[in-house]
Amino acid sequence: MSDKRFAQFARLWVMLLFAAAPLLPTVVCAQNQPQRAHEGMPIDWTSHHLLFTAPSSDEAAARNAAAAGDPRARYSSQVHGFSLTARNARYGHTHRRRRGKAKSQVDWSVSLGTGNVAPAMSPAKFTFDINATPSCTNDYVVFALNVPGTPGGQANVVGINNLYSGSGTSLCGASPTILFSYAINRVAGSILTSPILSLDGTKVAFVESTTTAAVLHVLTWHAGEGTSATSSVAPTNSCNLDLGPCSTCPSNASCDASLTINPTIGSTLSSPFVDYHADFLYVGTDDGTLYKITGIFYGTPTLAASPWPVLVSAGVLTSPVVRFGGFGNQTEEAIYLGDDTGNLFMVDPSLGTVSSTSTPVGGGFPGGGVVDSPIVDNTNNVIFGFSANDGTSAVVVEEDTSLNEVARGAIGTAVASLANPPVNVHLGMFDNNYFTSVGPPTGSLYVCGVSNANTNPVLYQFNFTASTTMTTPAAASKTLVATAGAECSPLTEIFNTNTSTDRLFVGLLGGCGSLPSPGCVRSYDVTAGTIPATFAVANESGGTSGIVVDNVSPAGQASSIYFSTLGTSKRAVKLTQAQLH
Repeated sequence: MSDKRFAQFARLWVMLLFAAAPLLPTVVCAQNQPQRAHEGMPIDWTSHHLLFTAPSSDEAAARNAAAAGDPRARYSSQVHGFSLTARNARYGHTHRRRRGKAKSQVDWSVSLGTGNVAPAMSPAKFTFDINATPSCTNDYVVFALNVPGTPGGQANVVGINNLYSGSGTSLCGASPTILFSYAINRVAGSILTSPILSLDGTKVAFVESTTTAAVLHVLTWHAGEGTSATSSVAPTNSCNLDLGPCSTCPSNASCDASLTINPTIGSTLSSPFVDYHADFLYVGTDDGTLYKITGIFYGTPTLAASPWPVLVSAGVLTSPVVRFGGFGNQTEEAIYLGDDTGNLFMVDPSLGTVSSTSTPVGGGFPGGGVVDSPIVDNTNNVIFGFSANDGTSAVVVEEDTSLNEVARGAIGTAVASLANPPVNVHLGMFDNNYFTSVGPPTGSLYVCGVSNANTNPVLYQFNFTASTTMTTPAAASKTLVATAGAECSPLTEIFNTNTSTDRLFVGLLGGCGSLPSPGCVRSYDVTAGTIPATFAVANESGGTSGIVVDNVSPAGQASSIYFSTLGTSKRAVKLTQAQLH
């Protein structure tokens, strides 16, 4: 098939996928809910683990076309400004491209009471319409907190809107508002992992966890319920799906449908991953078991039958990430995840079997576990895992889709000599050139490891060969702070098409600032493909959770990052991408 005919065929499939998506019925607490035609853009932890890049072959374009309806594919293409299906060209709709200078000054922070988003986990952002001016009313961020909820008191699910607010010229006035504040407390557990959102933004899914139980919740929120993180309410309607189907969730009411995943152990590292096309959800628990739940947003959440659940390992599982393929139909090809023993695993989603091949990223050493799920480059068919100790060094490991090792890069000394608790190595991230280069990638992967002499945090840069193979050793490195054990958060990146600026964000859990719990967030301009000497910085108590980014917009306060602080002061924070203030 010629390139021209292929591109025409791929675009046709994309149109069909977008046309078909709204026809799926939507259900909240139970079956038979009214259809919801609107689809927005969920931005959550998965947006930085499942990546799509500019295709350089017919096969890569076909893979992108098959997954074009997935919000993570749209996020990659719209933020970085490339077509999912067109080869040998850089074009496409760019995420909220508006020319002009952003006007922003002081941002906001909101008290979260005694809870915060767990370290290395992320809040989730919902954008109502990616093609319109950011919405003060409909756009929101949800923070799932690592404390039990108490109705009338401490919340563990908090939504905030009027996001684009702050002093100076802002789109939404001076202050954000509490959209909802709920105490979710079926088993007196906490939320230790990241939440996910439905495509229409009306539902939040998350896992309530204790040492003896993991319970999935699908919450349909209602605006105005709860006034602060310490003045919460219980959802109006609660339904335990273990006891049978729920009744239909009334309109203009909040509903919480819960389903026990594992009745004997919790989930501390595994955030849920949703396949929006099939309406499936995958999540792991701390005994090494991977679960599949069907009907997550458009039906009744139900544990999948045999061969599910799947025993993957004897360790604590990370979040799963699904790799998609097919042509004209989004097909689950494989599920990738790691565990705290230091391995990466692949599960066949149709057979429920674990591949006999696994990659030992770390190992049975202090800090040698894999604590973040891998990065899956869905376009180039490569997987990246991270660990603080493989017996020799902290490492980033590249694998092919069968989990055969392609490259292993050292990112500083192994943490075996560090006093407990060990420093963890979290998610790295690529720059804009990696996403947009057509053919061999010209961009870089940035990873926060440690130094070769001690455990001071160091930012490493890796480049790639023509065959998408990571070159080692690292091309460059830069010590971030001269403080041993100052762990980094997962990295986050966004390319601002208004200013042609590529920014990399990292939270440091110590070693900077003069707060009672010193920590900070930093922004590095990596547009030139190098690690710069200068950076923007904001001191944050105890450092930050995982970070989510939102828009590329010149509207006042409308291009931001969101996280919670981890120190003595536990707050939800919004900072502008450009100035971090």
